[in-house]
Amino acid sequence: MIKIAYRINNLTDARYFAAHLFDWIIIDPGPGIINSAKLQSITGWLSGVNLGMTVYDTDQFTYLREAHPEITGLWLEHSIAHLNHAGYTVFSCFSYGEFDYFVQRGLYPPNSTLDAPTLLDLSALHFDDHVGVNIESFAGICLAGGEEIRAGFKDFQALDHWIEWMDS
Repeated sequence: MIKIAYRINNLTDARYFAAHLFDWIIIDPGPGIINSAKLQSITGWLSGVNLGMTVYDTDQFTYLREAHPEITGLWLEHSIAHLNHAGYTVFSCFSYGEFDYFVQRGLYPPNSTLDAPTLLDLSALHFDDHVGVNIESFAGICLAGGEEIRAGFKDFQALDHWIEWMDS
């Protein structure tokens, strides 16, 4: 089962998920101009994990392709899903009912349906609501990072519950 950490915007989250052997760390710089120094401050500390980035527009995509070869995955917003993303593993999202599902188009065809292997976003659920969720019916799971309490400090208790459940 693939484990993906997304919406990562700080080194604390990135290192936490890498230490828990997540397969992908998807960095989210936010819309607009990418702060290359901030991106490098996160990617420079990670090894042994696939790195991706959320891309909001064509300018970000062009910059990423030219300046950051260490990024091999793209988390695309629907509005730019048409980009030529050859050479990247691509993730995109669609909603179904109360859950968000993610299709990893680098492994599955772009026209995947819910019958195709999908990735479930556990971040949308409160841990107490996981009863009845069978993660074995998904190709993988996603958990989102969040804001730090202050630089370098974060409460990971909620994420710890999910990771223990996934690993059991």
